[in-house]
Amino acid sequence: MPSLSLRQLHPMRPDSPASTISSGSSAAGLSIVSSGSLSSSSPHRLLSRLGPSSSLGGMTVVIENQKPYYTVGDCLSGAVILKPKNDTEFAEIYIALEGTAKSWNESASVVCGRVDAKDTFLKMSSPVQEDDYPSPKIFRAGVTYKFNFSFVLPEHLLESHCDRVLCHRHLPSTLGDPNMRSELDDCSPNMARITYQIIGKVFNTKDNSSRKSVPYTASTPIAVIAAYMSDIRNIPHSHYKDQEVSFTSGGSIRFYRTAKTLKKGIIGRSTIGNLALELSVLKPFVYLKNESIPLLLGLSYSHLANVKKSDIVIPNVESVSVKLRVYTYFTTVPMTYIPHPKSRAVDARLGLYQESFTIANYTFTAPTQLEWAKESDTHYSFNATIPLTQPKHRALVPNFWSCLIGRQYEAEVTVKLSGSGAQTIGLKIPIEVTTDKIADQVLNMTV
Repeated sequence: MPSLSLRQLHPMRPDSPASTISSGSSAAGLSIVSSGSLSSSSPHRLLSRLGPSSSLGGMTVVIENQKPYYTVGDCLSGAVILKPKNDTEFAEIYIALEGTAKSWNESASVVCGRVDAKDTFLKMSSPVQEDDYPSPKIFRAGVTYKFNFSFVLPEHLLESHCDRVLCHRHLPSTLGDPNMRSELDDCSPNMARITYQIIGKVFNTKDNSSRKSVPYTASTPIAVIAAYMSDIRNIPHSHYKDQEVSFTSGGSIRFYRTAKTLKKGIIGRSTIGNLALELSVLKPFVYLKNESIPLLLGLSYSHLANVKKSDIVIPNVESVSVKLRVYTYFTTVPMTYIPHPKSRAVDARLGLYQESFTIANYTFTAPTQLEWAKESDTHYSFNATIPLTQPKHRALVPNFWSCLIGRQYEAEVTVKLSGSGAQTIGLKIPIEVTTDKIADQVLNMTV
């Protein structure tokens, strides 16, 4: 489907953001406990994502050259610094990078009506060598101690973490972390939280028993953004009908198609032809970048050969609008499949939060019959390229799936017509968000 420039476009006023929420019941699962109950002008000014540290007893965690966010393969170096107020006997120091997913959902099976779940999917420790400890193992009051650490964010989690779904073994994006100060909204509900932090703890032996206590502890949150490589892209295409993959010299393009039968008259008993809509997005959105991405739009109109000329009315394209739907899935039991918006009809345990934004809205002010190309005596085509932009003041994190939480995106395209017997034709297609680190690879990968 060739793409042409979209002419005679005039932006209309975007709709206001809309949000809906729905959640189902839950059952037992990972670490489950029942309980009672931006105004940024540019994403490049970004976030101030350096969250506040928490400390107890004079210990702090310091990260060298801390970045706004980290992704697969990035190195985090720094030190845990301790200046005790009192002499403290200790057994060991624990330094670790931890990633945790927390979710909650309503359930009719518990008295309080709510079930919570927690999954610590990442736990990387940085051992302190015995030679680095003071001898004897006593921290002296007023003396400053420094213990260095270094972590490299892994591409894969341990296979033992999840043996159900492959993409669950890859780092999810930070989502809704209340400790991360952000000028941009990541569209997350309070039922789904993914956090990362570097923690330091001092363990000692109390009263000559085997029980450990923690006289000193500290933590610093960090933001991690998912960076899925080509072999683990997991956009759930299966529920999108009429897909077609077109292979090109630069890779492949996935097309989505829908069609309507055009009928004559108000009752519409006789068929006069067909109208088809075909869509494709050539590349993904890039996290925190304002660059637009092209949506290829193709309309195909065909009429039956025996239809009277008086009944042949080539439709006018009046407007094209695109809404971006942001889906956040959450559950309190491990997901065993990759859900989509219709999954809640068959899985009451699945929660779904969504927000929607108009990211393109154009109208034609002149007759558009001239835009139709005559392919044959009975077939006409209309092709255009629609630029899509990310919604303002939003940080769309890359698509990801984990055992408890998932994030996906969908574009709802609506074409308004006149004079054809079909007032509108529309289609929903998946949208991908990625990091600039792998955006170029996505363009050349096989979908």
